[in-house]
Amino acid sequence: MKILLIAASIAVPILMLALEKKFPHLRRWYSLVALIAAWGFGIITILSIYDILRDGTVFMTHIHRVFLNPVFLGSGAYLGNYGIYQIASLVWNNPSQKGSQRK
Repeated sequence: MKILLIAASIAVPILMLALEKKFPHLRRWYSLVALIAAWGFGIITILSIYDILRDGTVFMTHIHRVFLNPVFLGSGAYLGNYGIYQIASLVWNNPSQKGSQRK
C-alpha cells in the first residue's frame, strides 16, 4: 500500500502536467478544484478544533478523528498532488530561466 501511495504521488502530478499540455483549459479546472479542496480542508479543520474547544476534550487525542473524514483525506490528497504539479509546472514551463545565465 505504501508503494502505491508513493507511486500515485509521483504519477498523478505528471499525468496532470501531460493532460495540461494537451488540454490547456484544464489548468483552470485544476485550480478550481484546488480552491474547493482548500475550503473543504480548512472548514473541516476549523470545525474539528471548535468541537474540541467547545467540549473541553483533550486536544491531542480527539483531533486525530479528523483523519477518519473522507472529505478531509481526499481534499488533502488532491492539494498535495496539486502542489507538486504546480512546482513541476514552474520547473518545466519557465522559459526565462535558460541555463544559469543571470543579469
